[in-house]
Amino acid sequence: MRTKQVYFILLLLFAFSAQAQQISDVQFKKEGLDKVRIYYTLSGIEKGTTIELSLFLSKDGGITYSGALQMVEGDVNKYIYDGVAAKTMLWQVLKEPNYYYLIGDKIRFKVKLKIEPTKTVKKEAVVINTFANYTETVAGVSFDMIAINGGTFKMGSPKSEVDRSSNETQHQVRVSDFYMAKYELSQAEYKAIIGSNPSSFKGDNLPVERVSWYDAVEFCNKLSKKAGLEPYYEINGTTISLNKKANGYRLPTEAEWEYAAGGGASNRTEFAGTNNEKDLYKYANFCDKKCTYSWKERKQNDGFENTAPVGTYIANQLGLYDMSGNVYEWCYDWYGTYNLDISENPTGDISGSGRVRRGGSWNFYAEYCRSAYRYSSTPSSSGNYIGFRLCRNK
Repeated sequence: MRTKQVYFILLLLFAFSAQAQQISDVQFKKEGLDKVRIYYTLSGIEKGTTIELSLFLSKDGGITYSGALQMVEGDVNKYIYDGVAAKTMLWQVLKEPNYYYLIGDKIRFKVKLKIEPTKTVKKEAVVINTFANYTETVAGVSFDMIAINGGTFKMGSPKSEVDRSSNETQHQVRVSDFYMAKYELSQAEYKAIIGSNPSSFKGDNLPVERVSWYDAVEFCNKLSKKAGLEPYYEINGTTISLNKKANGYRLPTEAEWEYAAGGGASNRTEFAGTNNEKDLYKYANFCDKKCTYSWKERKQNDGFENTAPVGTYIANQLGLYDMSGNVYEWCYDWYGTYNLDISENPTGDISGSGRVRRGGSWNFYAEYCRSAYRYSSTPSSSGNYIGFRLCRNK
């Protein structure tokens, strides 16, 4: 019986690739009496992509090729990955069916690359909650905004609350998520956007005062435009209408203001930050030096003749400062009797003579600092005890 042998008379170093830009430097040489070693460089493959390499043989100088050779090992077939060099295959000639010898000068090899399509992995959609505190810097000043998670609460005051008024009828209300400024608007912030400062008690970090409701609305729109946001208000003289889909700055509604002052949906407090009237001086700048309380005897000297710098006192449960005291804050709503039939994001009466202001101020008694206390002024009024605080929709 004749023994199989392999004869290598001339193996020309030619190789062909379906994607030459990714396979290069293909070479092959005899290894022992019955093997051929193929070397190549693979590059330019996307990381992590599965590819398949196959080896083909031509005996007529590359005119025709056999089917893929089977008895090949090394960097061949599937699960080959990108690399700059040192890729190699070993073809065992005598184990390949119907190959007994190789003789001639027209022997060619071809390495063919097949890229497996990347499998699409189905993933569940992950919703990232981007509702978080943020700081907006406009015209060189910073506006710190707190993300207030909405909820349901009892707006108004219980009949047992000291010094409550008849207009504080308690009823259930739900407010949506919204942003509210961490501080009352300062004089530096107002001047940076408007260009002037109307306040009586001057100081960059003091709250702006002597601003009318119209001034506050105008400020919101101008800040929105400078920040690249869509203005919330449409202003035509003294006629103000809302663009509720806008993302610009605005005033809080009366419901939002009371919800935020009391600390949100749970663990609500009578004042902003406390239920204890003896601790109120820690949270609020109110009439505690030259006035007497309406419902307690002692006096507390807080060191301020009038307004205090924003953020001087302790913040409430939501991280909001001066919700009680310092200056009254304008709300959007027309003042009127609560509409008990509207429980979702109420905005007050559709018209009226006065706009709501909330929170008490430096020259008013403690009772006006209560979270449920309500008062109003004509929208053109101003005084050294009225300022405002910014809000935005989520």
